[in-house]
Amino acid sequence: MSDHSSNPPTDVKHRKPKAEGSIKETLISLVISLAMALIFKLYLIEAYRIPTGSMAPTLLGAHMRAQGPETGYNWPIGPWYYAGDMPFGIQGPIQGSDGRRYGGEYPSLMDPMTGFPYESTGPDRTGSPIPEPMRTRAGDRILVQKYLYEVRPPRRFEVVVFKNPTGAEQNYIKRLVGLPNEHLWIVEGDVFTTPLIPAGEGADLAGLALERNAWQIQRKPFEVQRALWQPVFSSEFTPLNPQMNTVRYFDSPWIAGSDESLWAIDGQRSYTYGSNTPTTLEWDSVRWPVTDFEPYNDGTPNWQRGRSTPVYPVADIRVRAGIQPRTEGLTTTISLTARQHEFRAVIGNGRAAIQMRPLGASSEVSWTTLSDADAPSFKPGRTTNVEFWHHDQQLLLVIDDKRIGKPARYDWSPDQRLEFVTGRSFENLRYLPGSTDGNPRYNFDSLLNAATYEAHGRPSVSFGFEGSPVTLHRVGLDRDIYYRPFHNGLGSPRRAFAWHPDDLATLGPDHFFMLGDNSGSSLDGRGWPTHSTPIDPTVADQIDGTLGVVHRDLLLGKAFFVYFPAPYSAFGRVPIPDFGRMRLIE
Repeated sequence: MSDHSSNPPTDVKHRKPKAEGSIKETLISLVISLAMALIFKLYLIEAYRIPTGSMAPTLLGAHMRAQGPETGYNWPIGPWYYAGDMPFGIQGPIQGSDGRRYGGEYPSLMDPMTGFPYESTGPDRTGSPIPEPMRTRAGDRILVQKYLYEVRPPRRFEVVVFKNPTGAEQNYIKRLVGLPNEHLWIVEGDVFTTPLIPAGEGADLAGLALERNAWQIQRKPFEVQRALWQPVFSSEFTPLNPQMNTVRYFDSPWIAGSDESLWAIDGQRSYTYGSNTPTTLEWDSVRWPVTDFEPYNDGTPNWQRGRSTPVYPVADIRVRAGIQPRTEGLTTTISLTARQHEFRAVIGNGRAAIQMRPLGASSEVSWTTLSDADAPSFKPGRTTNVEFWHHDQQLLLVIDDKRIGKPARYDWSPDQRLEFVTGRSFENLRYLPGSTDGNPRYNFDSLLNAATYEAHGRPSVSFGFEGSPVTLHRVGLDRDIYYRPFHNGLGSPRRAFAWHPDDLATLGPDHFFMLGDNSGSSLDGRGWPTHSTPIDPTVADQIDGTLGVVHRDLLLGKAFFVYFPAPYSAFGRVPIPDFGRMRLIE
């Protein structure tokens, strides 16, 4: 019998393998991580939540989302009802005096992309009953680079977070449009600037307005402009059923200008032309005027907001389509008429030209070619995506996401721009008839009233095709943001800071001018000089009391990323992040 036992010796202890870490090490790691996160937050990046809709739809504050059942189009709407500054969690509908339930006048399924319901009573577009309540969503959450401006100066058209000059306890977010040491003038929604004339050197703003060579339009960079296009209509959102209760409520805004019988448009999401003879497809600007109306704002019922708030015609637009020819040899012309001029892009045979001429000039030699470059040819059976941009006195052609040739620019001064847009002399717009230089009576209404811009400001758009039958996909029109004059709560115009030539924005060495992308519902540099709330006394005493501007010391940083877009809600309670809208902020 062996003296060895199968049991281990009693003097050998059982030992467990040493763990990868310990409680102490874990705590140390957590403390280090928290410290790094705190340092990161304090010195580099901070998170903010968007509270209001002043930057909509670029950045969303509290809002609801609606979806057209016949179109599939989904869009945000600002809250209708508040308790103080907080929107109700459930919005509408309410019982109207006529016995119907209303929740506001948001875009119905009839016309989802413009925000206008069916035009049932002529030019006065009316609202429609809202059948169901909608839940309010929280605003987007963004990341801000806090000390970027210690390294480099702020740049025009960046989105900036800053302390509100009229209430320093509030953080505001707007787009920076004016830089230090310049005068700024908003003309027909665009930004013009000229170098600052220092006080004491004979600064004469009234005279400065007429110095044509002094002013320069400020054009938005390509990526910023791409992010700012607002959809007016796109054919992929054509209602599947254009009738409701046997009443036809929808007709395409694109209509055949010639050879109507050869076009298939009605009720279609792609448009087809069956011949190779010349033809046109035109935007119906009478029934579908392109204006600065923002669907996000169409949430307050008429009896609350009044009907007098004007909308301005917008000629800074993008026209686009996926063009699919059937045979070789297609030539496409995209035309825009606005501001008493014609603009066009001619694409075909491997070339693309951008041209302009005064309205009424009929001969081909009257066209001025602003840009001419090589371009991809249209291939049979292949869809080529074409975009024609007109913004900030500039024209661009984009084919399959690539810019073609150089930007085509025309440089008008502010007074020239106003004369082309309104068809009236600048002095007539500025002063009442009979005014003298010694005692001018300002013609504010004529200069600021939207009706002044109707005669020559409303754009018309068309496509022209020749050489091949063609099918068009995603035929759309988008508009640029439009910086309108600031209006009071009743909607009637009053003297508008930075809009009127005798009340230009003057920016000193440390001043910036801020505007909201949702210009129709944004308290910003246009409104601070005339708003009932004065500059915060602390700001005025310790930093700067200048009206209408934001001092450098109030800047908090550059907004650069939407890290937690406004979430969906599951079962009415559980937030689900909308990861598809995570993006860099342009």
